[in-house]
Amino acid sequence: QTSSPDGTFANIQYNIPNPEVKEAFSNLIVGADKNNSDIILTADPDGDRIGLMSREGKEWIFHNGNEIFILCVNYILTELNKLKKINSNNVIAKTLTTSNLIYEIAKQYGVTVVGDLLVGMKYIANEMNILEEKGRNNDFLIGGEESHGMTAFKHIKEKDAVVPAILLAELVSSLKEKN
Repeated sequence: QTSSPDGTFANIQYNIPNPEVKEAFSNLIVGADKNNSDIILTADPDGDRIGLMSREGKEWIFHNGNEIFILCVNYILTELNKLKKINSNNVIAKTLTTSNLIYEIAKQYGVTVVGDLLVGMKYIANEMNILEEKGRNNDFLIGGEESHGMTAFKHIKEKDAVVPAILLAELVSSLKEKN
């Protein structure tokens, strides 16, 4: 199959390539079923927001941005805890509109949440800058918002779909190994 750029997104239902809406996955489900996939990941055209659907039996379940962020936060904390590379100086950042469940997960691991930030990744990036100015840029673990935007660790101070895609793929692979 060949492809060519089409700014109208004619192959996507309602022409909306937005991972925040279930319809953005409609053309991916057939291939995922054919390949017996466990998850479907998608991003918006500029690759800064992630979308996730997971297979539950024969059904595909759409996950909202809060659910995706919660999965990524819990996965990072679990893995770092196994490696004994987690401490009370570690920071998670979230916006005001992002789930408060993040506080409960962070509390279990003894890490700090900088929460109730204004909406927008620039406010999360600002927290990363503050940590960096204090020589603590390695303390930043993950930041996110309910609108499917995330960043993790110290490298990208902007939302990026690649980072959560890798985290979600690792999580699913780990869970699949455990059956």
